[in-house]
Amino acid sequence: MKRLSAWPTLLLLISVAAPAAFARSTLRAAAATPASAWQEPPSTSPRDQAPADSQETKRTYDLTLSREPGGPFLIDIESTQKGSSELIVGTTATREATSTSSSRRFIDEVTACEPERKSNRTILKWEVDADGAVADPDVVGLTFDGTVKGDQYEVKVRGDRFASRKSLERIRPFALADALFVPLIDGCAIGGALSTDAQLLLRQLLDLDGTVTESTATLKLESVDAATGVAVLRGSFALKEELNDEGDEGDERDERDEVAGKATVEYSGTLMIEVDLTARRVVRAKAAATAAGAGTIELPDPVDGQSHAFAKFDAELSATARVAVGAPVEAARKAKVILRSRLFECPAGGVSLELPSSFHLNERWPETLIALPGRGGNLVVGFRRFDARGEDPAAVVQEIVTGLATRHSAEPPPRDVMSALGKGRSVRITDEEKPIDIEVYPLGREHVLMLRIMGPAELRTRNEKSLTAMRGSLKALEQ
Repeated sequence: MKRLSAWPTLLLLISVAAPAAFARSTLRAAAATPASAWQEPPSTSPRDQAPADSQETKRTYDLTLSREPGGPFLIDIESTQKGSSELIVGTTATREATSTSSSRRFIDEVTACEPERKSNRTILKWEVDADGAVADPDVVGLTFDGTVKGDQYEVKVRGDRFASRKSLERIRPFALADALFVPLIDGCAIGGALSTDAQLLLRQLLDLDGTVTESTATLKLESVDAATGVAVLRGSFALKEELNDEGDEGDERDERDEVAGKATVEYSGTLMIEVDLTARRVVRAKAAATAAGAGTIELPDPVDGQSHAFAKFDAELSATARVAVGAPVEAARKAKVILRSRLFECPAGGVSLELPSSFHLNERWPETLIALPGRGGNLVVGFRRFDARGEDPAAVVQEIVTGLATRHSAEPPPRDVMSALGKGRSVRITDEEKPIDIEVYPLGREHVLMLRIMGPAELRTRNEKSLTAMRGSLKALEQ
């Protein structure tokens, strides 16, 4: 059977904190998880939990959270997901286990509420490990400015760096600073129950980027710590999410999604929230759930005569969020943002390689596959594989570089360059007054690889270490 190009994408994208299933989302849904799976034992301290027959049970508390300008808040979210996914094409089914962990760190600030709600979110960390591979999105280090008016909202990237369209679409629901908001009530006594819609909080915890069509949560006020003023609520939730990716091509600068699909996902599980009653904000939240979903994928190329595949997914999820203010926020601002390297596969070049997660794969132009966009220009690393046509690849490398140098009157002259593929040749040419570094390497016994590096000199200099590491990571793809 022909290898399904959509299947690796599905496995990577179906994760709780990874660029998710149907080209951004997750296939998940629900069957309740008992609170005992994560619930902490109740405190026996009188100040933490009042006896059922005490006056404390008659006292009511204002649990409502603030929507006023505030911050900055430091938010850390850790989440895990373990499950399995199944892709069915005709009568053939492929099932694989999936495991994903995510660690996210944001700084949120709300600067205005009326007449428009204005906020900003800086992403200090978004590490995703999907089935043992780094899958960090290209948004780490970016600050998003958000504006909400009624049911309309707008999110813009601040500064001189862009992210891919796919990442920007995915990050939009997470870019509005809400400091883990959930609607709560005034006048709740210990032991009292309340119903609410916790989808804003659960969207952050479970990394949901689809359309939430149903959401209910029932919470019980378990305790109030008289010393800290922190209230603990526990309960359950159920949520339904609709995923719809049209797989459109986007504009000329963006990559084309390979797959389109639709799915329905249902979740149910347990939820714990700790609320600072003085500051009127969530300080910690924890969720555990089971999830299962199903949908259809439109294949980019027919497989065994089939143009669509049926996908199913189930998983167990858990997530914890913590919010801090003051000194931890300032320390986080001063800490260096770390961009982890991740693996990219470049079919047009016939190679895989590693680059920082700030790069993204541009599938619209097969000859310019990886780019680090910015308003001052793009650093583009392009790859293309050529057939040596029965000749010695090393001789073809020399012929290509010599021909380019002669045709473009290259200065300085060609030089040797090394990569994991072996020794190659490099030449700098000028095209429309823009310098392009071209490196050519033997690629096995039958092909040669042409690598092109284009972009402003400042971007090249800033990324020289990454480019050197990239050369050392080049590896031929299996044919």
